[in-house]
Amino acid sequence: MDDGQFGRSLRMQRETAGLTQRELAVRAGVSVRSLRYWENGKVSTPRMASRQQIQRVLDGAPPRAGDRVQIGVLGPLVVLGRTRELGFLRPKAAALLAVVALQPNLEVGRDEITQVLWGDEPPNSSRRLLRGHADAVRRMLGPTLSLLAVGKGGYLLKVERGQLDVLEFRALAGRATAAQSMGDLVRAYDLCASSLDCWRGTPLVGFDQRLRHHPAAVALTEQRLAVAREYADLGRRIGRDAEVDARLRLIPDTGAGSRCWAGTAPTRPA
Repeated sequence: MDDGQFGRSLRMQRETAGLTQRELAVRAGVSVRSLRYWENGKVSTPRMASRQQIQRVLDGAPPRAGDRVQIGVLGPLVVLGRTRELGFLRPKAAALLAVVALQPNLEVGRDEITQVLWGDEPPNSSRRLLRGHADAVRRMLGPTLSLLAVGKGGYLLKVERGQLDVLEFRALAGRATAAQSMGDLVRAYDLCASSLDCWRGTPLVGFDQRLRHHPAAVALTEQRLAVAREYADLGRRIGRDAEVDARLRLIPDTGAGSRCWAGTAPTRPA
């Protein structure tokens, strides 16, 4: 990250956390003058120790009132609500967040997470490192979302619809199926369209193939294609051929841009 990018990101995170420059400087143990210069890009970025201390303070700052954290994995990984860049999460911590978000409200075992993060040759310290990555994710999410330690070293992301695009996509797809079973083809068609709008592209672009080819990611892609096929069939039946053709051209292997809440500019997975 260059100096200008660091300064802009630092100011954005500080303002989002509701801290003044003096408050952040005091908590992080740096001078107000140095912090001001870093934010303005007038001097080089701080030493790693100072950067880590600043980030610990920012990670621990509670989100603003009503600032609900939302996670998106149906495309590049995004975390909304607490405006920040995932570049401040280490790559392994970002991958941990991604793999549990692919499987919301389900226990994801330590062996599975270890395989995603390190492959077949994890370091001897992988258990300790995994706990550290989990702590980093918790600091980022704040109190509005829970990453729970479960089982023998596994983790579970406790999340509700409206906090994760995967749940929104599946809920809308389920409502579309119900509407079709009741004979309301137009309603089913509209719900399929809304479900497809939750996608911003290929899941988790930028991550290692171990994560992008994870069975949960593959299953989501297959479900997207199933919804797209159902959408196309319904569209033909109710005379919406032009709309169907236009949408399916945007979906790989069918022929999407997103209008869901997770459709803002994606952050980098570090």
